[in-house]
Order: sequence, then C-alpha cells, then structure tokens
Amino acid sequence: MVGLQCQLGRYSSLNDERRAMENVKLQFPSLPLCKEEAEDWTYPMRREMQEILPGLFLGPYSAAMKCKLSVLQKSGITHVICIRQNIEANFIKPNFQQLLRYLVLDIADNPVENIMRFFPASKEFIDGCLQTGGKILIHGNAGISRSAAVVIAYIMETFGLKYRDAFTYVQERRFCINPNAGFVHQLQEYEAIYLAKLTIKMMSPLQLGRPLCMQSGATDPSPSPWLCILHCSFCVWKSVLALTILFPESSSDAIYVTAAEEVSSGP
Repeated sequence: MVGLQCQLGRYSSLNDERRAMENVKLQFPSLPLCKEEAEDWTYPMRREMQEILPGLFLGPYSAAMKCKLSVLQKSGITHVICIRQNIEANFIKPNFQQLLRYLVLDIADNPVENIMRFFPASKEFIDGCLQTGGKILIHGNAGISRSAAVVIAYIMETFGLKYRDAFTYVQERRFCINPNAGFVHQLQEYEAIYLAKLTIKMMSPLQLGRPLCMQSGATDPSPSPWLCILHCSFCVWKSVLALTILFPESSSDAIYVTAAEEVSSGP
C-alpha cells in the first residue's frame, strides 16, 4: 500500500509539473510587416538576394560570387552563411573571407540529410550578426531549399511561429523557395522542440525541481523527476526523456538531435 501511495504521489507531482510548464508564458518579438509596395516577383529575381528580415538576406550563390562584392558592400553585408556539400566546394566558395565573416555548413540538399542539427549554430551566428548591427546573407546553391530551410527555422524560433506561417512569410519575399520534403518534415518537428527548449529555460528553479508531495507513511524522499531529468544537463538520454514527456507526439530522433546539441554545449 505504501508503495502504491508513493507511485500515486509521483504521478500527481508529475502532473503538477506539467501544469506548471503549461503556465509558463513564452514571449516573442513581433514579426516585421511586409513592405506595402513590394515588387512583383519575376523569374530573374531568383538569381538575386532578397531581404527577408531587416538585415537578413536570402539568395543563391550567384549573389555571393566574386563579381558581386560591390553589391554586397552596397547592401551592408558583413556576415555570410555559406551552405554547400563537400562535392560542391569547388564552385561554391566563401569568396571574401578577408572582408566578411563566414559560417560554412556542409549540408546536402537531400531529403534524408539531417539539417536540424545545424539550426542552433545558425541561429547563434545570425543573432550575433544582427545584434551587433551587421547584415547577413544566407545562401546555398540556388537559394531555394537548404538556405531557405535555415531561414525558416530561424524565423520560427525567433518569432514563435509555426512552420507554415514562417514558410509563407519567407515566400512572400522570395517566391521561389521550396525546401525538400525531408527538410519540411524536420521543420515541422522543430516547432515542438524549440518550444520545449524555451519553456525549460524560462521555468523557475522551483518549477524545475520542487520535491514530491510525499504521502503519509511514505519513506522514499526521491526528488522531483524534473529535477533529475532537467538539471542533468550533461546527460543526453535524460534530456531526451524530458522533451519526450513534454511533447510525446514529436519524433524521438528529432528530439535527440537538439538535446544532443544542448548537452554538448554544457550548462
């Protein structure tokens, strides 16, 4: 009987923790509105870069070639995320490493490519640029799939949007975007993951680790499951378990990717 009471106490406390997390209010900045006099999209525009957010541009490699230095400088570009596969390195190059700061990502435009693992580093690089008054160009080869997925993920996490809303926002500014089916699936999964990460970061220490309400007669002084799971930031599997409990409908593989990134960076 004592054991049953203890288990019931654990279950009740876990429900309390989940309700506490539901009460955490995430706040996001407002998404910049569309320009009232946006240009009508024409086919040649896919060869140019477009400004998606203030200071954030998306385009093809042709917008970052050596002959486009004057255009980049006129636009105020200070940072570039260059997305390519190793086999593309001979013709997709960081051409201005002496003038601009680069982040080069090795990503194949393939539905089975794990692009989600690059989202945290990309966001950190973009934030670092914009917060210091810089401007950034994100490009792959055509500026349609890989680079578009990175920009969509950034907008989702920064402004708290669902995939479809972020996709629409980017497409209104660069009509030709079309992330491959595998990237779309990962972006849809990423919504639950980034919300879980932000919710955990915003929770107070009391919410994360208050002790269980022990039933009368119980002798097991075990700490809250959330304390065990969420405070062990170096334990990959416990981080995964925490996110899985929060969002059981999400893919465990997708959750593992982000949890592993968090753990590798330490507390």
